[in-house]
Amino acid sequence: MNNETWVLVSDACRTRIFADLGMRSGLVELEGFTCPGAREHIKELVLTAPPHFLGLLRNALGGTLSKCVVASLDKDYTTLEVQELSARIHGGVWH
Repeated sequence: MNNETWVLVSDACRTRIFADLGMRSGLVELEGFTCPGAREHIKELVLTAPPHFLGLLRNALGGTLSKCVVASLDKDYTTLEVQELSARIHGGVWH
Protein backbone atom coordinates (compact mmCIF):
# COMPACT_ATOMS: atom_id res chain seq x y z
CA MET A 1 0.00 0.00 0.00
CA ASN A 2 2.18 2.82 -1.25
CA ASN A 3 1.08 6.38 -2.00
CA GLU A 4 -2.48 5.95 -0.78
CA THR A 5 -4.44 8.63 0.98
CA TRP A 6 -5.25 8.02 4.62
CA VAL A 7 -8.61 9.01 6.05
CA LEU A 8 -8.98 9.69 9.78
CA VAL A 9 -12.53 9.55 11.14
CA SER A 10 -12.92 10.53 14.76
CA ASP A 11 -15.20 11.78 17.48
CA ALA A 12 -14.63 12.24 21.21
CA CYS A 13 -14.66 8.50 21.90
CA ARG A 14 -13.60 6.69 18.74
CA THR A 15 -10.97 7.06 16.03
CA ARG A 16 -10.67 5.02 12.84
CA ILE A 17 -7.89 5.21 10.25
CA PHE A 18 -8.47 4.04 6.69
CA ALA A 19 -6.36 3.75 3.56
CA ASP A 20 -8.21 5.06 0.50
CA LEU A 21 -7.23 2.76 -2.35
CA GLY A 22 -9.37 4.52 -4.93
CA MET A 23 -12.88 4.25 -6.28
CA ARG A 24 -12.61 0.59 -7.30
CA SER A 25 -11.02 -0.74 -4.12
CA GLY A 26 -12.52 1.70 -1.66
CA LEU A 27 -11.44 2.17 1.93
CA VAL A 28 -9.52 -0.36 3.99
CA GLU A 29 -9.57 0.07 7.77
CA LEU A 30 -6.01 0.08 9.11
CA GLU A 31 -6.60 0.79 12.78
CA GLY A 32 -9.33 1.68 15.21
CA PHE A 33 -9.28 3.03 18.75
CA THR A 34 -12.12 3.43 21.21
CA CYS A 35 -12.33 4.97 24.63
CA PRO A 36 -15.90 5.11 25.92
CA GLY A 37 -16.44 8.25 27.94
CA ALA A 38 -13.06 9.71 26.90
CA ARG A 39 -14.43 13.24 26.85
CA GLU A 40 -15.30 12.99 30.54
CA HIS A 41 -11.99 11.32 31.46
CA ILE A 42 -9.47 13.62 29.79
CA LYS A 43 -8.21 16.04 32.41
CA GLU A 44 -4.89 17.01 30.83
CA LEU A 45 -3.62 16.60 27.29
CA VAL A 46 -0.07 16.87 25.95
CA LEU A 47 0.31 17.42 22.20
CA THR A 48 3.45 16.42 20.31
CA ALA A 49 3.83 16.87 16.57
CA PRO A 50 6.11 18.59 14.06
CA PRO A 51 5.54 22.38 14.12
CA HIS A 52 3.18 22.65 11.13
CA PHE A 53 1.02 19.70 12.16
CA LEU A 54 0.98 20.88 15.78
CA GLY A 55 -0.56 24.13 14.58
CA LEU A 56 -3.20 22.20 12.65
CA LEU A 57 -3.97 20.11 15.75
CA ARG A 58 -4.34 23.18 17.94
CA ASN A 59 -6.71 24.77 15.44
CA ALA A 60 -8.78 21.58 15.17
CA LEU A 61 -9.38 21.13 18.90
CA GLY A 62 -12.74 22.15 20.21
CA GLY A 63 -13.05 24.65 23.04
CA THR A 64 -13.51 22.10 25.82
CA LEU A 65 -10.62 19.90 24.70
CA SER A 66 -8.28 22.82 24.04
CA LYS A 67 -8.68 23.83 27.69
CA CYS A 68 -7.20 20.45 28.65
CA VAL A 69 -3.92 21.09 26.78
CA VAL A 70 -1.23 21.49 29.44
CA ALA A 71 1.77 21.33 27.10
CA SER A 72 2.71 21.24 23.43
CA LEU A 73 6.00 19.97 22.04
CA ASP A 74 6.88 20.85 18.44
CA LYS A 75 8.78 17.60 17.85
CA ASP A 76 8.22 14.54 15.67
CA TYR A 77 8.30 11.64 18.14
CA THR A 78 6.37 9.15 15.98
CA THR A 79 9.30 6.74 15.57
CA LEU A 80 10.43 6.61 19.20
CA GLU A 81 10.06 3.52 21.36
CA VAL A 82 7.71 3.93 24.34
CA GLN A 83 10.54 4.22 26.90
CA GLU A 84 12.31 6.95 24.92
CA LEU A 85 9.01 8.73 24.24
CA SER A 86 8.24 8.71 27.96
CA ALA A 87 11.67 10.16 28.76
CA ARG A 88 11.29 12.91 26.15
CA ILE A 89 7.74 13.80 27.21
CA HIS A 90 8.63 13.92 30.89
CA GLY A 91 11.87 15.80 30.19
CA GLY A 92 10.13 18.34 27.97
CA VAL A 93 6.94 18.85 29.94
CA TRP A 94 7.64 18.02 33.57
CA HIS A 95 11.28 18.97 34.07
